Amino acid sequence: MAGGSHVRKTAPGGVRSSYLGDLGLMVVSCEEGEIRQSQNGVYVYDTNGTRDVPLSEPRSETRPELTELYMLAFFLAYLVSVPLWVRASRRFAKVHLLAASLGLALVAYAALWAIFEAARTGPSETLPMLVTAALLGVSMSSALVLSPAIRAEVIDYDELLSGERKEGVYTAISDVVFRLGSAVSIAAAGWALEWSGYRPGVVPDARVETTVLWAMTLIPAACVALAILPLLRFGLTEREHARIMGELEQRRAAG
Repeated sequence: MAGGSHVRKTAPGGVRSSYLGDLGLMVVSCEEGEIRQSQNGVYVYDTNGTRDVPLSEPRSETRPELTELYMLAFFLAYLVSVPLWVRASRRFAKVHLLAASLGLALVAYAALWAIFEAARTGPSETLPMLVTAALLGVSMSSALVLSPAIRAEVIDYDELLSGERKEGVYTAISDVVFRLGSAVSIAAAGWALEWSGYRPGVVPDARVETTVLWAMTLIPAACVALAILPLLRFGLTEREHARIMGELEQRRAAG
């Protein structure tokens, strides 16, 4: 096959790459075919067919396909739990559900940190990591259901106070905040990697691993903890919203 072959990265002196180097599916492609990682080495796809080429050096206990399994567990739990949050929002206070879902995310991030920290010195555990990914998926899907519902109730409250409907204003502000937060987080991730000394194509050292580990677990956990605080003082309950809707109905009928 044209284009050469793929070999697993090694650090100077023949030391095997760290566990972060095993996460992710490496794909090498050209006009004549491609190379993909397999469980024992690499799959070579070319004009002569498909063959599994074992690596000449021992592989670590971690597996590159864990990233795909992790994302599958996350998004599957995310999609399945959406109707569950819809049903729960009809029986329980939405703000309490949202606070509980963020608490679940806080626990999941802490567990993920412990799992990845243990994987730095030993074999990775597949099942705990997938369970943690599923918990994060369940937690994150709550924002898809509960946040817009709570925002709609806030808009009703604002109408009672101001006499105007401001869906556009609230939606625009929410969208701007979301996009701003995404931009800042992406920029911060780049700055953190640059500060840690990360270089593409170079086996990450302990400082890079620690930076990535914190960025994936502890820093999001801290942000989630801060997001819970205002929810604890949120006073717009379902009973209060029902009273607001009654007053708005009376005002509309009279006007």
